[in-house]
Amino acid sequence: FPTRRSSDLDMAGNFEDLDIWKSAHHLTLKVYKLTVNWPSSERFNLTSQTRRAAVSVELIIAEAQARYF
Repeated sequence: FPTRRSSDLDMAGNFEDLDIWKSAHHLTLKVYKLTVNWPSSERFNLTSQTRRAAVSVELIIAEAQARYF
C-alpha cells in the first residue's frame, strides 16, 4: 500500500476539485451531446453503452479519490 505524505493530505477533499475529474466530466458532457443525434434504433445499445463508458471514467476517479483519502 502506498504511504501518505503530508503533501498528499493537502490534496484531500472533494473529487470534484480534481483536474482529472473535471476533464472526465467535460468528456462525459461532450459524449452526451454527440450521442443525442445518433439513430433512435441505437438508443438502448450503442448510445447507452457509450454514455455509460464515459460516466464510468468519472466514477472510477471519484471512487479512487474516496478510497485513497
